[in-house]
Amino acid sequence: MGLRDALLLLVRWRLAGYSYRLTAAYQYFVENRSPSELAKEYRVTRNALVGYLARLALANGDYISQRYAGIGRLLRAVYPVLCEVEPVFTAVDGVYICTLCGKRVRSSPLAHLEREHRREVEKVGRYVVKLSRNPQLWNRRPEARIQSSRPVSP
Repeated sequence: MGLRDALLLLVRWRLAGYSYRLTAAYQYFVENRSPSELAKEYRVTRNALVGYLARLALANGDYISQRYAGIGRLLRAVYPVLCEVEPVFTAVDGVYICTLCGKRVRSSPLAHLEREHRREVEKVGRYVVKLSRNPQLWNRRPEARIQSSRPVSP
C-alpha cells in the first residue's frame, strides 16, 4: 500500500470512465470542498462519495494521516495528466464495451480492468508518473477539467 496503489486506483477510475470520482477526489483533497457539496454536484449519495474518497485514502495507507498529506500532493501532480487520458469503455444500450479487448461488460468496468488489463493500467500509471515529474505540474492548477458526466449504468 502506498502512493503507487492510490495512483493505480486513480488511473482505473479514469480508464473506466468514472471521471466524476477523479474530479471529486481532486476537489475534496486539494480544494477542501465538503463531501455533501460534491455529492449534490455529481448527483451521487454522500455515503457513496465518502466511500470512494475513503477507498482512495486507504489505498495510500491510513485515512486520517493522509487527508492533506500524500493524496493531496499526488492529485495536485497527476490530475492534469490524468485529464488527458481517454477512458477505454463506451456505454452502449446499458452495457460497457471495452475498447482494449472488445468484450462486453455488464457489471463493473473497474473489476474488468483489474482482472483483464492489469498490465495496461500499470503502463498508463507509469506514463502518468513520467509526465507528472515535470516540476511545473506540481504547483499548477489544471485549467481544463475532465468532463464530469457519469457513465450510463447498466
